[in-house]
Amino acid sequence: EGRLLAGRSFYPFPAYAGAEIGYRRRNGPYSDEIPYRLESGLFFHKKFLFQIALDGVDNRLNDEAGDMVGAPDTDDE
Repeated sequence: EGRLLAGRSFYPFPAYAGAEIGYRRRNGPYSDEIPYRLESGLFFHKKFLFQIALDGVDNRLNDEAGDMVGAPDTDDE
Protein backbone atom coordinates (compact mmCIF):
# COMPACT_ATOMS: atom_id res chain seq x y z
CA GLU A 1 0.00 0.00 0.00
CA GLY A 2 1.23 3.47 -0.84
CA ARG A 3 -0.31 6.84 -0.01
CA LEU A 4 0.17 10.47 -0.92
CA LEU A 5 -0.90 13.21 1.48
CA ALA A 6 -1.12 16.97 0.86
CA GLY A 7 -2.22 19.59 3.35
CA ARG A 8 -2.46 23.35 3.68
CA SER A 9 -2.74 25.70 6.61
CA PHE A 10 -4.59 28.97 6.07
CA TYR A 11 -2.66 30.85 8.79
CA PRO A 12 -3.39 33.48 10.15
CA PHE A 13 -6.99 32.28 9.59
CA PRO A 14 -7.37 29.33 12.02
CA ALA A 15 -8.22 26.65 9.43
CA TYR A 16 -6.60 23.87 7.42
CA ALA A 17 -7.41 21.43 4.61
CA GLY A 18 -5.91 18.13 3.55
CA ALA A 19 -6.31 15.41 0.94
CA GLU A 20 -4.97 11.87 0.82
CA ILE A 21 -5.05 9.21 -1.88
CA GLY A 22 -3.46 5.79 -2.04
CA TYR A 23 -3.32 2.47 -3.81
CA ARG A 24 -3.74 -0.85 -2.04
CA ARG A 25 -2.51 -3.87 -4.04
CA ARG A 26 -4.27 -7.06 -2.96
CA ASN A 27 -3.54 -10.64 -3.97
CA GLY A 28 -5.82 -13.59 -4.50
CA PRO A 29 -9.56 -13.21 -4.86
CA TYR A 30 -9.64 -9.65 -3.51
CA SER A 31 -9.76 -6.55 -5.70
CA ASP A 32 -7.22 -3.74 -5.49
CA GLU A 33 -8.45 -0.59 -3.75
CA ILE A 34 -7.93 3.15 -3.96
CA PRO A 35 -8.52 4.68 -0.50
CA TYR A 36 -9.06 8.44 -0.30
CA ARG A 37 -9.74 11.10 2.34
CA LEU A 38 -10.66 14.78 2.22
CA GLU A 39 -10.53 16.75 5.46
CA SER A 40 -10.80 20.33 6.68
CA GLY A 41 -10.89 21.91 10.08
CA LEU A 42 -11.51 25.20 11.81
CA PHE A 43 -10.18 26.13 15.26
CA PHE A 44 -12.82 28.05 17.23
CA HIS A 45 -10.71 28.51 20.32
CA LYS A 46 -7.43 27.15 21.60
CA LYS A 47 -9.21 23.99 22.76
CA PHE A 48 -12.02 23.53 20.20
CA LEU A 49 -11.75 22.24 16.65
CA PHE A 50 -14.60 21.77 14.15
CA GLN A 51 -13.54 19.09 11.68
CA ILE A 52 -15.25 17.55 8.68
CA ALA A 53 -13.92 14.60 6.68
CA LEU A 54 -14.91 12.34 3.82
CA ASP A 55 -13.37 8.86 3.68
CA GLY A 56 -13.90 6.36 0.92
CA VAL A 57 -12.53 3.37 -0.96
CA ASP A 58 -12.85 2.71 -4.69
CA ASN A 59 -12.54 -0.96 -5.62
CA ARG A 60 -10.59 -1.95 -8.72
CA LEU A 61 -11.64 -5.35 -10.09
CA ASN A 62 -8.79 -7.80 -10.66
CA ASP A 63 -9.11 -10.71 -13.10
CA GLU A 64 -9.33 -13.07 -10.11
CA ALA A 65 -11.89 -10.95 -8.23
CA GLY A 66 -14.91 -12.78 -9.65
CA ASP A 67 -14.31 -15.79 -7.37
CA MET A 68 -15.14 -14.04 -4.11
CA VAL A 69 -16.95 -15.81 -1.29
CA GLY A 70 -20.71 -15.47 -1.73
CA ALA A 71 -20.48 -14.61 -5.42
CA PRO A 72 -22.75 -16.63 -7.72
CA ASP A 73 -21.04 -19.66 -9.24
CA THR A 74 -21.15 -19.47 -13.05
CA ASP A 75 -18.99 -22.58 -13.71
CA ASP A 76 -21.83 -25.14 -13.35
CA GLU A 77 -21.13 -26.88 -16.66
